[in-house]
Amino acid sequence: LGEVVRRVPPLLAAARNTGNLYIATELCTRSNYAWLAADDPDEGEREAIESIDRWSHEGFHRQHYSALLARVQTALYRGAAEEAWRLFTEHEPSLRRSLITRLHVFRVETHYMRGRSALAMAAINRDRRRFLSIARVEARRIARERMPWSDPIALLMRAGVAYLEGNAALSLRCLYEAVDRFEHADMNLYAAVARLRIGELQRDAAGGERLRTALAWMAAQNIKNPAGFTRMLAPGFPDAR
Repeated sequence: LGEVVRRVPPLLAAARNTGNLYIATELCTRSNYAWLAADDPDEGEREAIESIDRWSHEGFHRQHYSALLARVQTALYRGAAEEAWRLFTEHEPSLRRSLITRLHVFRVETHYMRGRSALAMAAINRDRRRFLSIARVEARRIARERMPWSDPIALLMRAGVAYLEGNAALSLRCLYEAVDRFEHADMNLYAAVARLRIGELQRDAAGGERLRTALAWMAAQNIKNPAGFTRMLAPGFPDAR
């Protein structure tokens, strides 16, 4: 992620100087993490919206999907649960018609996007039973994919559901297993997020050590707002420190 933060600005400037709309759109949507890491969600969202406005408006392309992902994740980063849910549900029919979700990675991401938005809604007590049910369904769908990189994402979502249902012990077990699996899959950002959640729930020396480890890793990756990143990738818990 630190490399993404360093490389996106010069790559975007070069794409615009040469009129390369394809690369510029990719950087402003799929690489939206660069703006979030800099704690500049407003500028990141503006870039995503403006880039997709310059794209074709016929059909729903992968670029539209990437712009949707960028905007939903930005809303979750801000803690704007209702905005995240609104954006996803408004575009869901077009997303389904596009058949993009037949591709494995986009299918898992879509389940994760919907599940995270539902968890965020449940956390602010918006029809909690309904939204927890949605999150559970999406976690099961991700788990059915049975991939080393998607299995721990399902665990991360299950941890959020368990916490909101008042089962902190189960939530912690899911988080610990998620950390192990994220590490095995070389998903260091997600592992840091899961560790941070452990530190928030487990108020002892072991939990504090995991919290410090997570914050140190994020700082090394130039993440300015660890709480925002954690809220985006693992909603359903109290705000991280």
